[in-house]
Amino acid sequence: MRPTIIFRGQGKRISPNEKRSWDSRVNVMFQPKAWCDENVMKVWVEREWGNLFTNPRRANSSGKA
Repeated sequence: MRPTIIFRGQGKRISPNEKRSWDSRVNVMFQPKAWCDENVMKVWVEREWGNLFTNPRRANSSGKA
């Protein structure tokens, strides 16, 4: 599972160039107050838990439990 970072704001002022430079092994999310609220948790579950069960061994994973 990838680590997740939640930043304050909406992420609208970040350029596409900067977003492409982010490490794909880190899940970056935005929330107005940088809280892990219900909506953030739902997105996280869909992205991370859903991917864990549908793609258990991605190319960049170590294969360790």
